[in-house]
Amino acid sequence: MYEIFEPNTFDINILYEYLVEMDKEYVPPISNLVDDMFGYALKICKNAYIIVAKDKKEVIGIYAIYINEKYSFMTTGSVKYHYRGKGIFKQLIQQGINLSKEKKVLYTELEVYAENERAVSIYTQNGYVLNSEDKDKKTMRLYL
Repeated sequence: MYEIFEPNTFDINILYEYLVEMDKEYVPPISNLVDDMFGYALKICKNAYIIVAKDKKEVIGIYAIYINEKYSFMTTGSVKYHYRGKGIFKQLIQQGINLSKEKKVLYTELEVYAENERAVSIYTQNGYVLNSEDKDKKTMRLYL
């Protein structure tokens, strides 16, 4: 089951607990990139649309995107380890693309660390193309 939460409607504590649990699953870990995990969760909850995948009541995946008039930007996305390989993340990406289309933005964009080849492959399979890159990160974009 997938559910979309508008900014300021998702429970900050649920997102914070999810991010802490998933921290080391990210490449690189979120804690290497932000000083305050709760602050990061709060920023997402206040400003992003959060697409949630659940198994019964358990949050098993999230995909959070900021949307403005011109484009959307995926800030974080993941699926718990035991649920991977079942197409859940692909569905989360598609939900994000559909939401971006509904909001009539020109494109959706994300940044991924160059060393995270698995993520680059998943985004490429879903239509994203390389827009720019530096030593550490790739910016990928999908024109809508």
